Amino acid sequence: MEKKLLCYIALGFCLGYTGTDVLAQGRSTDPRQAPTETSSPSERQVREGETATPLATKTGTERNEMHLVKVAASESQLSTLNSMLDHADLKGILEQGGPYTIFAPIDQAFEKLSSKQVETLLKAENKDKLRAWVAGHIVEGEYQVKDLQDGQRLHTITNQELLVQRNADKVTIDGIEILDADVKASNGVIHVINAVMLTREQKEQEAKRRRDDANMLKSGKRGMSKP
Repeated sequence: MEKKLLCYIALGFCLGYTGTDVLAQGRSTDPRQAPTETSSPSERQVREGETATPLATKTGTERNEMHLVKVAASESQLSTLNSMLDHADLKGILEQGGPYTIFAPIDQAFEKLSSKQVETLLKAENKDKLRAWVAGHIVEGEYQVKDLQDGQRLHTITNQELLVQRNADKVTIDGIEILDADVKASNGVIHVINAVMLTREQKEQEAKRRRDDANMLKSGKRGMSKP
C-alpha cells in the first residue's frame, strides 16, 4: 500500500506530461527527487541551494485568469506541493473557493524531509495528519507582501498561527523566507518559500526535542565537572 501511495504522489510531478512520457523517461517514484537530465539551469540552481528562480512561465494577465491550483501546477518548482495538495484532497477547495494565500515550499524544501517522515504521512491511516500539514500552508484571504506587517499573525485554514516578520526587504513567515512573492491567481496569491511549515503538533515535538537535548547537555556538563 505504501509503495502504491508513493507512486501515486510521484505522478504529481508529471502535471503537464502524460503518464507514458514519464514512464518512458524512467523517472524516480520519489516525489521529492527532481529530474536531472531534463531540468533547466534555473531548476538546477534551486536544487543546489541557490535563490529560487522567479516564477515567470506565464504572464500576469494569463495568471489572473487561472485559479491557484493551475498556477501552482504550471510551475516545475512546486511539483511536490502540487502532488501533496492532490493526495490531501485540497485541490477542490483551492479551485472553487477563495480568495486564499498559499505559502508554497519549493521542491528542494521537501527534500530536507526524511523518507520515513514522508512514508508515514502517506499511510492511509495518517491522511488527516497529511491534510492538516499541507493545509498549514494555506491562509484564508489574499495577502500580498505589501500587506504583511512585522509582528502580524495570520491564521491558516486549520487555525494554525503564522508569525510575519519584516527586516528591510526580507519577509519571513514563521521564520521561513519568502523567495518569490505575489504570484497572482484568479482566486488568490502564492508566495514561494524555502522550507516546509510545521503543524502545531510538529512544533511542540520539535520544542520538546530541543529541551531534551539541552537538558542532556547540561547533565553531561555537570557530570564532567564532578571531581
